[in-house]
Amino acid sequence: MNEYMKNSIVNHAWHEFLYGYNTSERKEFLKSMVDSYPVKFDSSDPVAIYIDDFMLPVVSDSANKDRYREEAIAREYFSFVLVSAIVEQTMRQVKLEQLNERMKKFINNVNRLFISDDDMKITDIDEFRAVLETAKKFYRDNYVKMMETGVFEGDINSLPIAFMDLSMFATYYKRALGMNKHFVVVLDYSGTGAVVSQKAVNGLVTRRITGDYSIKIACEPQEWKSYYDFSGQLAEAVHDYSAVELDSSYATYVKELRNKKGIF
Repeated sequence: MNEYMKNSIVNHAWHEFLYGYNTSERKEFLKSMVDSYPVKFDSSDPVAIYIDDFMLPVVSDSANKDRYREEAIAREYFSFVLVSAIVEQTMRQVKLEQLNERMKKFINNVNRLFISDDDMKITDIDEFRAVLETAKKFYRDNYVKMMETGVFEGDINSLPIAFMDLSMFATYYKRALGMNKHFVVVLDYSGTGAVVSQKAVNGLVTRRITGDYSIKIACEPQEWKSYYDFSGQLAEAVHDYSAVELDSSYATYVKELRNKKGIF
């Protein structure tokens, strides 16, 4: 793992699976890669975002029978996780006063397009961040309750923003930053979480959205259990997709599969 590999991964706009053992070395490499491409105003460089907490939890002995709602929750949860990570990293890496000045039009668009209740309107980027956190918690908590009881009891109308349009967000947010490249979304997967969340992520991998988001999933090969999205589309069926071997984990995984199937 070296500087050339970092730059190659970030500047390659295709979605990619980054296969590597789940070690501290991998985590350090990913964080170092992200640190090399921070949020900046009026930049022609990609912006790298690191996320290691993006999965819904596994709920044992699930009582849920509503697969459609389960998938919808997973999709919205991941969308809010993604946008929240971008906003939080922006707030850490640029001056807040300048950011709020830049974001005035963006905040107006959020109020106009996403928030219908006048009492819930927001005034700055920190309030937007808080709204995102509220939505994340809402979907995660109600997912767990639904999986345990089989009943969805959450009130969508209680949320200032109930649904996130990732394409619309990227359009207005990048314009506010003066950014003309994509977000490189580095998902550091530790091996735990519900498969429905993997499918939610795959839903972006199977879409041609590399002008806005380039999804990089770092995982051990055997731990990413599904390569399909909710519609049944296979990740590798799209053109904007590839894989990177960070170490010998993928080669070892393939060798083990061949041995199990008697293929030499």
